[in-house]
Amino acid sequence: MSSGRNFSNSTNPPRNPAMADYEARIITFGTWTYSVNKEQLARAGFCALGEGEKVKCFRCGGGLTDWKPSEDPWEQHAKWYPGCKYLLEEKGQECINNIHLTHSLEESMGRTAEKTRLTKIIDDNIYENPMVHEAV
Repeated sequence: MSSGRNFSNSTNPPRNPAMADYEARIITFGTWTYSVNKEQLARAGFCALGEGEKVKCFRCGGGLTDWKPSEDPWEQHAKWYPGCKYLLEEKGQECINNIHLTHSLEESMGRTAEKTRLTKIIDDNIYENPMVHEAV
C-alpha cells in the first residue's frame, strides 16, 4: 500500500454509526471478489464502498484500496490510521506500536538489501575494468 491509497481520517465519534455492528459491515461486501477476505475486513472495522476494492472504517472514516493478497486488514488499518479509536479498542496501543516498528524495520532492511545489491553490482563492474585488473 502506498500513502496515495488512504483517504480521510478522524478520531472523533464514529463517522458512520450505522456500520458499528459487524453484521451491518459484512452485508456491504455482498459479492466481494477481491484478494482480501471480506470477513477480516469487516472485523477490522471496514465496510465496502461498492467502488472496486475501496473500503472505509466506520469509526475513523479512514479508507484503503489496492489490496494485495498477503495484506492483513488490521495491519493496514494500524499502518495508515493508528489513531482510530476502534482499532485502539480492539487491538490496543502495544499492537499498533509493534506494527509500526515492524514496518519501519522491514523498510530499513529493504533499503539495506538494495544498497548491498547495488554495491555488489558496482564492485563487479569495477573489477571487470582492465585498468583495475592491472592495478590489482
